[in-house]
Amino acid sequence: MSRFLIAVLISATAFSSTQAFAQVSERSPVDPSVQAKYLHRYHKVAARHGHRAPGRNIVKYGIAFTWTSKNHKRSHRGVRNATTHEVAVSARQLMTILKPPGPLLSRTVVPPPRPPAGVRTASVKANLPSCTWVPESGGDYNAVNPSSGAYGKYQIMPSHWSPGSVCYGMGKDPAGQERCAVAVYKSEGAGAWVNC
Repeated sequence: MSRFLIAVLISATAFSSTQAFAQVSERSPVDPSVQAKYLHRYHKVAARHGHRAPGRNIVKYGIAFTWTSKNHKRSHRGVRNATTHEVAVSARQLMTILKPPGPLLSRTVVPPPRPPAGVRTASVKANLPSCTWVPESGGDYNAVNPSSGAYGKYQIMPSHWSPGSVCYGMGKDPAGQERCAVAVYKSEGAGAWVNC
């Protein structure tokens, strides 16, 4: 092959690759509905987040790519038309940019399978009618009535824990509250609770 013919082929290849990179010569055979969806989202992202946010418009300018020739060991740039699948994938990615961010963290309260070390739990449960605790505290061992000072699951009055009373010496932990409620129930009956 003559040197002149080789020079013509190299210059033609360089010219065509430069021209191809500048613009896509043929319109891509993309499904019109997919293309319309892509363009709508593309312009919406550009309006909301700035002109550079959506990146290259692959419907209008195609997909840029590079390749290296084996003989010359040089890299070349080119542009090819985007396929319908590529435009659809890009439209989905643009949709994720348009979605408002959801909560990054969500918190769920889950009781531990066993109480942590050092936490006292009720090892004793009083077998009393539900009217002694459901309307009083709903079962909360830490409930406090600010006006009367009644405390715990059974809303036991402070006077019951005073010296000489039925609950004197019993703790205010859950097990102590259960024992105290039984002692109050034995000495005063269900009438000690307003709702019984």
